[in-house]
Amino acid sequence: MRKIGALSLMAACLAPYVCGQKLRYGQTPPKAEPGVSYPIKVHISSIHVRSLCSVTTEATCEDVAYAEATANGEKIELMGNWYWDPKHYQLPLTLGDHQGRLLKNTPKAGVGPLYRKYELLLADRTVWPCTVTGISE
Repeated sequence: MRKIGALSLMAACLAPYVCGQKLRYGQTPPKAEPGVSYPIKVHISSIHVRSLCSVTTEATCEDVAYAEATANGEKIELMGNWYWDPKHYQLPLTLGDHQGRLLKNTPKAGVGPLYRKYELLLADRTVWPCTVTGISE
């Protein structure tokens, strides 16, 4: 009986080391605040998910989404964090029309629409904060 107790104690102590890595889901996108208007119509025509890596003191990588969009008649590329919750099995950002709002405009002596900050309202009333990283004709 003592052998069974010793084996079960040893198995309980070693269980965290057997699993290896922890499973960590990404952050969920923020919810839209009531009373905030999203007056800009934004049409998403394509979405690309890529890893964005940075090296400061250690290398870290995160998934970001690049979306080709048309907002206010301008063809732009938007970049923002990629949110996906495997429990719901749905993509947060979808193709088609979305409502958006401009958070931060570029200065008048800036580089056109580059680095403008937008918030897009998604179908589940969450917002996708994004930045203009490209323009096209």
